[in-house]
Amino acid sequence: MTFTKVAFKCAITLFYSVLFMSSGCGNGNSSTSDNAEGKVDVEGDVSINLPVPNNQNSEDYKIILYGNSHISGVGSMIKQLIEQSTPGTEVETSSHTGGFLDDFYVSTHARNKLIDSTWTHAIFQGQKYSQSQSRIYSTLETEKWLALAKEYNITPILFPEHPQYGNHDEGEYVHGIHQGIVERQASCLAPVGLVWDRVLSLYPDTALHSPDGNHASYLGTYLTSLVFYEMVSGRSADLLGYNPEIDVSISQQQAFGQIVSQVIEENKACPWS
Repeated sequence: MTFTKVAFKCAITLFYSVLFMSSGCGNGNSSTSDNAEGKVDVEGDVSINLPVPNNQNSEDYKIILYGNSHISGVGSMIKQLIEQSTPGTEVETSSHTGGFLDDFYVSTHARNKLIDSTWTHAIFQGQKYSQSQSRIYSTLETEKWLALAKEYNITPILFPEHPQYGNHDEGEYVHGIHQGIVERQASCLAPVGLVWDRVLSLYPDTALHSPDGNHASYLGTYLTSLVFYEMVSGRSADLLGYNPEIDVSISQQQAFGQIVSQVIEENKACPWS
């Protein structure tokens, strides 16, 4: 990578760090440089692989999200979608933002936030990966998060982020990393990148990215949130009616719902699906 490219990437990262600071978001890219140092391990047992609790039929939903700026807006959108489909259902969401999953795990505060409340679901985004695909990062802390959630009867959902603009291999690559995690420690696995790939293959001019080419636009956040809507509630995104309060056209809401449900069905997002 040339100095100019490095400088440009750093400038973009700095800009989004400032932009999201007021909302508690951290680095806008959950990948990391290839020479980043690993984190010190803390106590956590991944030798026990509990079954994944199924909390889809809960009377109300309490959802916690861990991650960086890629989870911005997702929690509130999930809440809006669930409340649309089942009026009267109480939905509480809380986003713990600012870093990678290994950073969060070494924080007692972050771990206590998970176990000190009766969450039904926990969404985990921010597993480190190499954008150049030249280095493999430890997934141990991510596996510990999953094990901890299941110990407290919380449904864990891994959130592999969407691909960057123009990178046609990244979505599948990042999904594959998380698929390996699930093979070692059972969890639900959201096919976010695969859904984005399908939408962009069918509708290549769809503006799912923000201008920086990394973060999701409002439309992209809606698409991602549809994935979690179906996984959390167990209700088909394909059957979700048009919501005029969401700034997405009728045709796009219908098409996105169909694609999300199809991709989830094809990829067995949870062990019971």
